[in-house]
Amino acid sequence: GFLIAAYLILRGKGGGSDNGGGTGTGGGGTGGVSGNCDGTPILQVPATVLSWLPLVSQISGLDSSDILAIIWQETSGVNGVRGQTCGGEIGLMQICPATAVGLGYSNPEDLWDASKNIAAGTAYFREALSAAGNLFDAYRYYNGGPATLLNPSISEGYACQVLQKSNSIINTVL
Repeated sequence: GFLIAAYLILRGKGGGSDNGGGTGTGGGGTGGVSGNCDGTPILQVPATVLSWLPLVSQISGLDSSDILAIIWQETSGVNGVRGQTCGGEIGLMQICPATAVGLGYSNPEDLWDASKNIAAGTAYFREALSAAGNLFDAYRYYNGGPATLLNPSISEGYACQVLQKSNSIINTVL
């Protein structure tokens, strides 16, 4: 289907590569991953977002499946979501306003733009991965901030869920 083709492009299979050479998925519409027994999509991502992921992955040095797994965990791919903690997380990757300012965004409201949100989210996840030194702790850091590195129990459930989603994305492709 549509999303499987997008994943194949993201993972460097059948017509594209993870180095930005993919063809993307075009304009509007959404893709979905069916994971429930009744076939109900559990991830809806705008096609434009899927088309950006190869380039975002190349620029950030992060795997597309990790970026998409965070989006899946945070918002199920629905843009326009405002979180309920840290002053109201913004957009697809649920960036806290203070985090956005720390990343150089003078107006956190700019992060309602999906491309800016993903750029900020991947920059923060890169920071998390660099500080944590491993993927699992980087997911924890992304969710709970630097304090998670001092207390292993913080955000452990979140990290497990994102890791499962990332593996599900990879297994869908392979």
